[in-house]
Amino acid sequence: MSSKDNPAEDPFALDNGIELEEHDGFLDNHPTKEEPLTSNEFLLPLRISLLTFGVILFSVIYFSSYSLFSLHPLFMTVFMLCCSEAIIQLQVPRTRPKSRQLVRFHQILHTLGVTSLFAGLLVILRNKNLLNKPHFTSWHGCLGLFLAVVYTMIGMFGLSLVYFPNLFGSTLKAKKYVKLHRRFGYLVLGVTWVVLGFGLASNWIWMNVSNGFVSLIWFSYLSVVVIFSWRIKKFWS
Repeated sequence: MSSKDNPAEDPFALDNGIELEEHDGFLDNHPTKEEPLTSNEFLLPLRISLLTFGVILFSVIYFSSYSLFSLHPLFMTVFMLCCSEAIIQLQVPRTRPKSRQLVRFHQILHTLGVTSLFAGLLVILRNKNLLNKPHFTSWHGCLGLFLAVVYTMIGMFGLSLVYFPNLFGSTLKAKKYVKLHRRFGYLVLGVTWVVLGFGLASNWIWMNVSNGFVSLIWFSYLSVVVIFSWRIKKFWS
């Protein structure tokens, strides 16, 4: 019998008897009536704010003068969008087929995200070496390095829960760590946006953006942070 035929052996199963909270992550056991993404009150404004913020950053990068350094904000913007959207994907009620589909999309987005994260890290390391500048001398740099390490660890933890549940004793035991994975994921998301905030305060932004446009960037940034914070607060409480 395959894992699809036996819910207890299916890492994506929604009804395996494990007591988890509703919307508790990609291994929920609450089969619910499928609803559109916009039915959740925070998703639509969050996506609009996130899209606006991404378009603004891509515009700034596109119209700035090209340099090796300019690839760093490009890769990090892709990382920020992928990381944020990957978490957004798992915030709504879903049936088992829908859950499996969203988990796959969650994994793809995080794969693109971690690839962009390390590409951005390599670019800035190369740029610093060419200019003979010291590494990790700012909060942005130090937290960015911390983020790269922790993001990778949390990703490996999540993959282990789904594909190697026997590392935790069994599939059923692995499901008990889903909420822990999600909490760490929210913490990493918070660090991501803190690092991004330090980046927005960098000289490169002020050199390539007019004062009025800087205000628009910060407004869209704070909009995303406030909405995400509200969602995380609801989950934590």
